[in-house]
Amino acid sequence: MNTVDPLAQPDLFTRKFRLWAACFDTDRDFVVQPDDFPLAADRWSLAARIPGDDALAVLMRNTLRDVWKTAISVDGRYDKTGATLDEVVAAMRLVLSTPEHPAVASFITFAGLCFRFCDRDDDGQVSEAEFVSQWHAGFAVDPASATAAFRHADTDNARRITADDFLNLSLEFLATEDPASPAASLLGSVQRD
Repeated sequence: MNTVDPLAQPDLFTRKFRLWAACFDTDRDFVVQPDDFPLAADRWSLAARIPGDDALAVLMRNTLRDVWKTAISVDGRYDKTGATLDEVVAAMRLVLSTPEHPAVASFITFAGLCFRFCDRDDDGQVSEAEFVSQWHAGFAVDPASATAAFRHADTDNARRITADDFLNLSLEFLATEDPASPAASLLGSVQRD
């Protein structure tokens, strides 16, 4: 009889949100601290050559602090100890299963800011090159996953996406239960080997 260890074969939701949490684990210790969220914003600002005192960088830091407070450590339980990647996954399960959860507004703001970080020429559209470069710089997403996500969002094949396209991609990432969807791999491959 062949049994499958559920921890060795996590479901798609767990795989997606472990990757999401790992994007913010700045010291790569598998524990996300409250300061990791704004530090991740600083890392991306530096990679994008956005000064730390720039309004966009400040807004990203503040938005990520809000994500921490509204989604991960709502009651302050992880403020001193940090949250393991699986504790972050559990928090995200609660957020996404709670109608009109307050964290959703923070996620929408965050998605808009991610788009603005990618839109380096500030023309309201992001090319594939801009997206892949910034997605790798900001979240260390492999180019293949970033390219597939971009092309999935580019529904009109214009080779550019808008803020609305990116928001739709982000919302699909949150909701999809299809591991083959490029949206599922927005933050890295979720395919099992």
